[in-house]
Amino acid sequence: MERDGEQKILRPTLKILQWNGVSPLANEEFFWPGLDEIRGEQKVSAEQEEEEFKEDPDKEALVNPDGRVWIPNSKLLRERICIIAHCGVNGHRGRTAILRAIEAFFYWDCLEDDVKQFCRMCLHCIEV
Repeated sequence: MERDGEQKILRPTLKILQWNGVSPLANEEFFWPGLDEIRGEQKVSAEQEEEEFKEDPDKEALVNPDGRVWIPNSKLLRERICIIAHCGVNGHRGRTAILRAIEAFFYWDCLEDDVKQFCRMCLHCIEV
């Protein structure tokens, strides 16, 4: 409650994703994440990580024990991976499908929370 009995309206904040919620792939500033970018982010972040990741010569990247490519705490990189998984050929399939699509290849520590938040921000997926 605020002064004079007015109720404060709480609005959710977006921790990681900063996109317009409509058609991010059509945005001229969008660029596809690549292996070089992932490796660069891994190199910068690997020393600060508590978890152990190993180099996979076939994937040419650091992977978790399950063999999935580790995505460091890079807001932009994680956002773009979510966009591709969500807005691809069969886009707007829901949180579980997007999560499974990303989990098949990638790993990051708050993946489920990021996907949940991402889906909440998609204007095509908002439940009416």
